[in-house]
Amino acid sequence: MLRQNVSLLASASDLVNYLGCAHRTTLDLVHLETPLEKAPDDEQMVLVQEKGRAHEAGFLKGLREPGELVEIAGKSLEEKIEGTREAMRAGARVIYQAALREGQFIGHADFLRRVEGTSGLGEWRYEVLDTKLALKTKAKFLIQLACYSDLVAAAQGVLPARAHLALGDGTEVHFRVQDYAYYYRNVRDRFLKHLAERPQTYPEPVEACALCHWRNRCAAQWEADDHLSGVAGIRRQQTRRLEAAGIRTMEALGVLPKGTRVARMADETLAKLRAQARL
Repeated sequence: MLRQNVSLLASASDLVNYLGCAHRTTLDLVHLETPLEKAPDDEQMVLVQEKGRAHEAGFLKGLREPGELVEIAGKSLEEKIEGTREAMRAGARVIYQAALREGQFIGHADFLRRVEGTSGLGEWRYEVLDTKLALKTKAKFLIQLACYSDLVAAAQGVLPARAHLALGDGTEVHFRVQDYAYYYRNVRDRFLKHLAERPQTYPEPVEACALCHWRNRCAAQWEADDHLSGVAGIRRQQTRRLEAAGIRTMEALGVLPKGTRVARMADETLAKLRAQARL
């Protein structure tokens, strides 16, 4: 996310981050106003980023043909957006690092690829193609593609029929944008509501924690709060059921009297969690 004058702009990545953890979005918003210390990228994260860039560069190399590919450059976001629009109006076969904006959303799609079909541009239109190091499709990739496709629709006057992923093993997979449009817009609207209303959130341990730049901050909060996430092997659903029963800390769980029942939790499971909380 970034501020441009009085406007708050968000990206497809911000939307994906919100879907994985609303508290990350909360902290991102705080960071815009009062800078917070971020966790440094570890070696594994850096390696993944480098491999991802190499995969994108390899795909780009295979597309290069004189006069057929336009690479978007510019010092400012506005220059890049205008450069992308000019390339779309000119009918470039492939546009690399396309910059798009509509409302509060900005996007930097890896590639826009020209296809046949009428649009506000003329007798052609564009579809999004993103490169991903992964070997299979993930839900967050589809959210990104849907977001970029929505931005392309604003620029050309018609929603792209398909979107594409170039995966790490060299295969290319294709998706009907309309199949994901309703879900995307539902997530987008919830995200925009979060930005507008700034609800209070609490960090919940999720899969995305390992790659989050606020992970150290959340870990410190869990330790200070004696949070149930510190119980070895506990699941998120189990944490919620314990909290619903008024058991909100590891200490409270550890001193729980034998014979206590928790709704929708087996006695054996509760006993194991109580034992782990005492360790």
